[in-house]
Order: sequence, then C-alpha cells, then structure tokens
Amino acid sequence: MRVISLFMVLSLAALAGCSGSGENAVSSPEEYGIPNPEYATGKVTVINSEAEKLEFNVEIPLTSEAVSKGLMFRERLDDGEGMLFPFEEDVERSFWMKNVLIDLDMLFIGSDFQIKKIRNAVPCVEDPCPLYSSGVPVRYVLEIRGGLAEELNIAEGNSAEMDPAFSEPLNI
Repeated sequence: MRVISLFMVLSLAALAGCSGSGENAVSSPEEYGIPNPEYATGKVTVINSEAEKLEFNVEIPLTSEAVSKGLMFRERLDDGEGMLFPFEEDVERSFWMKNVLIDLDMLFIGSDFQIKKIRNAVPCVEDPCPLYSSGVPVRYVLEIRGGLAEELNIAEGNSAEMDPAFSEPLNI
C-alpha cells in the first residue's frame, strides 16, 4: 500500500513539475486524497471517569522527522482529533512545545493502557522551552486539545483502547 501511495505522490510531483506557469502545481498530495506518507491514521478510545467512551481520530507519525515535528505549526486541533506516539517500551517520556501554537493535553499511557499522567502543555514563548514529563514509565503519548481532558472528565487512572493496527511501536 505504501508503494502505491509513494508511486502516486511521485507521479503527481512529476506532473506538477511539468506545468509551465506553476499555477496548476500540486501543493500537497492530501489535496487529491493521497495520504501523507509520514503519518498513519487510526482511532484511540479513552474511557473517562464516568465510563463514557470518547473516540479520537489520531495521526501517528511514521518517520523521525514527523515525530520531531509532532503538532508544530498547527493552528487548531478539533475536539475529536489527536496525535498518538507509540513507543517500543515503557520509559519516562518528555515532550516540549517548541513551535507549537496551541495548548495541548498530553496523556501519558502505559503498556497496560492506563493513563499514568496528564499534563496541560502551553506553547513555548522563549528558550529554553520547558519539558513536560510523564514522571513514570509510559509507552504511549496521546496529544489532544488543551483543556479537553478536564472538560471530558478524563483523569489519571482512566484507560484507553487503541486500534490494534496502530498500537505498534514506531520503528524509526
């Protein structure tokens, strides 16, 4: 599937390179329904304190560049959206907010799918940027819109369910 997507992206890039004026150039493969090869998509369900199942459509970065970029430069994140970072093993994780324009809630999740820590992270306004740490070993980090965890009664100790196809660790 990735080979087909890559072929389509390269074909569109070649076609864009052939347009003389640049007016019809392809600016991104997503415009034509071709997924971004640096990200997969999936679903994460969080079970909140009232036992409500809250579903998030997530992007999962597939390259080291995409992991480093995360949600940088995004101007908004809708309530049902997020980004999931699955790692190989449970270790203490730290994230920063360099070039992130919006507040985020970081849900640090262990391999047992329990939410171990929730951190409300704000955009970094000056160097050095503060680090937001899990404080305990975790395998996953789910980033959602800032303040949403409190609004939806998501708390430490709640659990998460992940689409099995996208709960594998990043191999980068």
